[in-house]
Amino acid sequence: MKIFQPADVLDVARLHKRIDACKRESHRWSGPGIEWLELSTSYVRFRRAGRGDTTVIIALDPPNVVEQCDRVIELLHNDFQVVVFEQPGFSFSYPKPGFRFEVAHYEAFLEELLTTLGAKQYIFSFPCVSTFYGMRVAAKRPDLVERALFLQAANWRDQYRWSRIVADAFTLMTLRVPGGRYLMKTPYLGQALGVAIETKFAPSTAPYVVYRGKKDKAKTASFVEPEQRVVANGGCNLMETFYQRFFDSDFAPRTLEQPVHLAWAVSDRSHFFSDRRGLLEYFRDAEYSEHTRCGHHFDVEEPQLNAKLLRDLASRRSATRAVPSGSNGHCVTS
Repeated sequence: MKIFQPADVLDVARLHKRIDACKRESHRWSGPGIEWLELSTSYVRFRRAGRGDTTVIIALDPPNVVEQCDRVIELLHNDFQVVVFEQPGFSFSYPKPGFRFEVAHYEAFLEELLTTLGAKQYIFSFPCVSTFYGMRVAAKRPDLVERALFLQAANWRDQYRWSRIVADAFTLMTLRVPGGRYLMKTPYLGQALGVAIETKFAPSTAPYVVYRGKKDKAKTASFVEPEQRVVANGGCNLMETFYQRFFDSDFAPRTLEQPVHLAWAVSDRSHFFSDRRGLLEYFRDAEYSEHTRCGHHFDVEEPQLNAKLLRDLASRRSATRAVPSGSNGHCVTS
């Protein structure tokens, strides 16, 4: 029996003062179009802009923040309402007591967010781990989710293996400590390491996850600077608790009836050992594309590409029924 939950007790307790500070001092999290919303299991920071009957909702892959999405919003806002949100446990989206970082908890969070925002129809742009709970909400609520773009996610087995690889990399890059997959997985020790890593995470990891990040200093700085401003103002990065919980929770793919596009950045070094087509096993007829000059966060790195993929997806006339089958999909490479 699990008596003591690190995610519930340690993380939430240490974030209590930050949440109170955000309530008193909105300058910590605010900006043009930026809102901070209290939901039943978490707080969520998001930016809302644009107009249109359909809302494009973009989940930011941690540690990315809403301030990095000005360009993609600019490209889409004339035809869509655009919502960009930070996932619970990261930046100014704080978990409440009882949020366990499991797939089901993120699924419930997302469904509540969609209904609270009140849009009639959503198009998802969900990268990496958000793909898995995004898939489940899209299947559960086809009345809300019209189409879905899933980016840089392998199948569940490869994604779990990927999480172990990046856990090793994160502790090595930030603290020069090997064996991150074991240290981060250990309750309490992992939380202690998370505290030590929080301020070092963005500058230590961005050069490796951004395409040509070590050479393109300006591009890397465009990631590091806004992320560090968030950290300086009290934003959080609970990567260790996420790592302990998310991939040990239950995930079962559900049938989707909406049009789906899967996009993959082949230059993402963190996914060197992943099957880039692995996610296709959950879909019968999803469109699939590969892109060469992009890193792990290519939806933020390449806003024009992200906007084009979303526009192309929105223009597809017929729905694609997607079911687990192992299809190769339709491939386009850029």
